[in-house]
Amino acid sequence: TLIPEVFSSVDLPPCQIIKSESAAWMGMANCVPTKSSQQKFRGIPIRYRLPYVALKSSLLQSATFGSALSTYLHELAHMFGRDRPPAFSHALSELMEITLSNALLVAQWQKEWESLSP
Repeated sequence: TLIPEVFSSVDLPPCQIIKSESAAWMGMANCVPTKSSQQKFRGIPIRYRLPYVALKSSLLQSATFGSALSTYLHELAHMFGRDRPPAFSHALSELMEITLSNALLVAQWQKEWESLSP
């Protein structure tokens, strides 16, 4: 797991597919407010439970690994807030730092992604 400090205590949401290519977003997250924000990631309260996230089907191609992963991480960051609040931006920066610090793992994922994609 790339981010065990979050996903050992919070379930990783399932990923659905946005089939309409005319959809305005590349991804989306279904955000349900948590009853309390006692769980934290690097000091940032987890404010939402994510029953699912979704990615546009055009991201699910062998050549789009980077776009798919960055969109997926963006959607996961919504557990910390909506698009504009500072907590969301802070969480997204933390997720990017962790991802970039694990380049070998990400490269392995990319290799697997490219071998599975049509």
